[in-house]
This record gives sequence, C-alpha cells and structure tokens, in this order.
Amino acid sequence: MGVINTVANIMGNSAFFGGITTYLNTYEFSVATSEELGTVLDGVFPGISAVMNSYILQEGFPLIIMNATVDSANDNNLLFAVEQRRFVKQGQRFYMNSSDGGHVCCTVMGCANVVA
Repeated sequence: MGVINTVANIMGNSAFFGGITTYLNTYEFSVATSEELGTVLDGVFPGISAVMNSYILQEGFPLIIMNATVDSANDNNLLFAVEQRRFVKQGQRFYMNSSDGGHVCCTVMGCANVVA
C-alpha cells in the first residue's frame, strides 16, 4: 500500500481515483502490468509513472540500524549511531553488504558473516 498511498497523495484523490477508474475500465477481465497502470495514470497526472517506478524497479529496500551507547562524559546522555544499508532478499536468505567487503547473511534464526 505504500506506493499506492504515495501516488494518491501526490496526484490528489480526485485525479488518482479518476485514473484508477480509467485503468479498471480499460483492463477489466484481462491482465495488466504496472507499466500499463503508469501509462494510464500519466494521462491524468504526467510524470507519476516515474514516481511509481522509483519504488517498483529498485532492488531491495533500506535497512536502518540504530545503536545506542551511554555517553562516557555524562551517564545521563545516550549517544545514537544511525547506519543505513541496502537490504535485499535472495531466496530464503537475506543479504546485506558489510563494511569488510563480505556479506551478512540473515535468516529467521539470526545473522552471520559470510566470506565473499
């Protein structure tokens, strides 16, 4: 729903629902692609397919990692370190690039370093 909500918020409800109605009427009882949806919505709001494609065609999604440590100068303060990595699902395992050039392999059981 994230992509659809973003597109609807950019286009506005009237234009978005008008475009969706046209799309549904055009492709009822058939198969359609995201490119065809983009083409129909571009007819109502030019350029919106580029926004859609920026979400749909990119591989992976961002993984945000936050670490908190107690400030050694003042125990009442916490210091936060924020890191963003690319997170891509490949089969039943998930891989993230690690800083040492290898990969971190994560499954539902946890994560482990993998030699590249």
